[in-house]
Amino acid sequence: MRFPGLRATSELAVLVLALVGLAFAAQVGAFPRPSSVQLLTANVLKTLLSYPVMRATTRVDGRAAATVCLNERVTIRRDRHRPLASLVLVNGVERYYDVGHGIRQLGGAALPYPRARVRFLLAACPALLAGRLGVRLSHRGPISPRLTRIDGVPALEFEFGRAGSRVALFVQSHTLRPVWLALSGQGAGSDLEPTARSERVEPALQSAFKRRVRFA
Repeated sequence: MRFPGLRATSELAVLVLALVGLAFAAQVGAFPRPSSVQLLTANVLKTLLSYPVMRATTRVDGRAAATVCLNERVTIRRDRHRPLASLVLVNGVERYYDVGHGIRQLGGAALPYPRARVRFLLAACPALLAGRLGVRLSHRGPISPRLTRIDGVPALEFEFGRAGSRVALFVQSHTLRPVWLALSGQGAGSDLEPTARSERVEPALQSAFKRRVRFA
């Protein structure tokens, strides 16, 4: 199963800048002004893309797991192309990755694909979420953020994705920092802890994936 948009993070950055530019142009009457929801979504994208690392505590069927996702450009074997990868480590043991060709599990006892997909999605990789939301934004799909609360803090809920892998992303309403992810209709969710620094997790991820990828 492929997740469109993961390899287009640079295009997403261009999209964010374009929307900001349109907002400025609208002030001088050059173009129609983007809607407030479009600008809000663009700012959520910008915030997501500022985090190369996402730590999460996931809960599925009452069971908790610790995950970390690193978005990093990697070299795959002898391929000169350096795709942006989402590398996921679950409980320091289970390894999953996506370099734009679908979710793959590396080593260990193979899980059925639906379970592996849930594990991967709950890791809330920033580039993957930005890709999903960016596709919706670029195709002018309906985006209807809902004001709610997470742990008593005002938050905005964005729901997006396709059937079977639809997610609800919750961000703090003032900072747009992602705080919670839920898989729609599956009773699974993640407490999120994004970080803008990857130095502390790179060695662990590099060691876990060393036989498959090389960090660019």
